[in-house]
Amino acid sequence: MEKDIDREKFKEKKRAELEALYDAVNEETLMIAEDPEKFSAYLRIQARFDRYTVTNAILLLHQFPDAQKLKTFEGWKREGASVKRGEKSISILEPYSYTKADGSMGKGFRIKKLFDISQTDVRMSPDPFLTGVSSRSLLRALLEASPVESEAADTLDHGKDAVYDQKKQKIYIRRMLEPDDFFRAAAVSIAEARLAEQGGSSSQEELESKAKAIAFMLCVKYGIDPERIRVKMTGADDQMEIKEIKAELSEIRNAFAGIADRADESIRVQRKAGRERGHHEER
Repeated sequence: MEKDIDREKFKEKKRAELEALYDAVNEETLMIAEDPEKFSAYLRIQARFDRYTVTNAILLLHQFPDAQKLKTFEGWKREGASVKRGEKSISILEPYSYTKADGSMGKGFRIKKLFDISQTDVRMSPDPFLTGVSSRSLLRALLEASPVESEAADTLDHGKDAVYDQKKQKIYIRRMLEPDDFFRAAAVSIAEARLAEQGGSSSQEELESKAKAIAFMLCVKYGIDPERIRVKMTGADDQMEIKEIKAELSEIRNAFAGIADRADESIRVQRKAGRERGHHEER
């Protein structure tokens, strides 16, 4: 009997913890839609943890916005690292499957406790994937991730550095740009092309707003200063429902992931080709 009571207390405690996390997500989600600075902070953390769901990225923003690398307590221990005494864990939601009383399968979420590398006795090292990647290689990877072709132009309307022409299915990029300016401008136009390909944006203003958010994330991921890209959610001036906000964040995240995956593959191909050229030159 006592064990049954303890078990119920444990379940009630876990339910309360889950409810607290869901409440935190809802509160933070509304703030993301209303505050451009909060939105850009969310984009930064979603870009760093691009495999995390929107909900878990929001939870990281709420608890530990400067997180860089996360593992469980045991995960850090397996790497020979120790979590510092007194550090508070970071909670995210982990899906799991279970068997219901009638024998059918159900799905739920449980809390997973993580710690950031800054909470351990080891230091963060540079991303090995981008080590040695030149600006030229990075720009090439970005262009190869585009769903449409690109072309250089001497001048563009309204002093823009890059333009996506949906009718011609082509991106025009102004000549003589500095590498970082090239990346930022091309990223916005490539994101526009990707979103147009996916469909769903109801206006050009909405398309451009989402594209800027995606470009901001691409800059964060690949080490380009994103601050010149001004971002805000498309419904920032309206009263958006939480469900609508998260749907837009998911659309942005998915489009970003599609571009980043193709860019990463291009970097891997370029790196392999470089190694093969090196081997031939040694012979």
